[in-house]
Amino acid sequence: MDKILPFLKKYPMSILLAIITLNLFSIAVTLKNNGRLEVNKNLCGKWYAMVYTKLFVPQSEIDTFYLSMAKKIGIHQNVVVEYCSRIKSY
Repeated sequence: MDKILPFLKKYPMSILLAIITLNLFSIAVTLKNNGRLEVNKNLCGKWYAMVYTKLFVPQSEIDTFYLSMAKKIGIHQNVVVEYCSRIKSY
């Protein structure tokens, strides 16, 4: 305890800057995760629009988009429908 108190008195700004830096990194990680979630929601929304719209979209274009969407999201193509149905509520 005798060594800690003089250190705190000698370097208070450095300690505050370190705390602020840790908080900023925490915020950055949260923003990155939220941004990725929004991108995935947009991809699912585009896919739903292609599948359930009254406009004619060729099935080959839907299939190509479906496979590229699975690759961009990083999941297996067999679980894309389940993933998109669950992600809609977030």
